Amino acid sequence: HFNRLNRALHGKISDLEASRLRLLGLHEAERRQASEALVSSDQRYRAILNFAVDGILIGSHEGVITEANMRMCELFGLERGALIGKHISEMPFMSESVHEKPFRFDLVQRGEMVVTERVIRRRDGSEIVVEMHTKMMPDGSYQSIYHDITERKRVDESLAETRRLLEETQQIAQLGGWKYDVATGKISWTDEVYRI
Repeated sequence: HFNRLNRALHGKISDLEASRLRLLGLHEAERRQASEALVSSDQRYRAILNFAVDGILIGSHEGVITEANMRMCELFGLERGALIGKHISEMPFMSESVHEKPFRFDLVQRGEMVVTERVIRRRDGSEIVVEMHTKMMPDGSYQSIYHDITERKRVDESLAETRRLLEETQQIAQLGGWKYDVATGKISWTDEVYRI
């Protein structure tokens, strides 16, 4: 009777051990599948981040940079390693642009999106103008998108200079201009026409 009970007990132990090994195998397969999915998701995230046409910075609640895409590195003229772990105030912004428009962490912390223009001076001495859009993410980190507006600023300045020259020329020659919008019936005059 003892031998039969012993065999039955060993049979149950063997069955339990086999079940345990099957469960461990299933658990390992699920863990491996979850790990592969995580790696794939991280690769997609990095591809989206790095192929963005604008610079992207991710920072901690305290303003320390935790992530930067390739375009951001190009805009700053710095390697990624020179950005990660640094405070945003340590980046190569022209001091005048930071003085005129200081960092507004208070607004970001209140959930507002802060839009600011800044001038970046790169190591090679070149300067670019960027428009920054910064907001707080649901996890409390900051996301900042940097768009290079250097060419737009150059065109705006050129247009303003051309407009200034036209107004000066009209004043000297005592000439003015006007236009009539047929669709709306609206007439627009230059300042010199008013003076004449």
